Amino acid sequence: MLVIVPVSLANAYFFDTFSARFDARKASPAGAAFFLFFGLDTFLVIFTDFSVWETLVGAIGAAL
Repeated sequence: MLVIVPVSLANAYFFDTFSARFDARKASPAGAAFFLFFGLDTFLVIFTDFSVWETLVGAIGAAL
């Protein structure tokens, strides 16, 4: 519980510092692409029991 306060302060500082540089027109398509990717990956897992995301994370984890 004690971590919430400094994390919230760091988040407020980060937002205050970088909010002027944030372009929502670029972030919206990126968010939609992530949503589409994870949605399709979920259907892929349900129907084929294979996940592109888990394979990618496993490969990166093995490389590190």
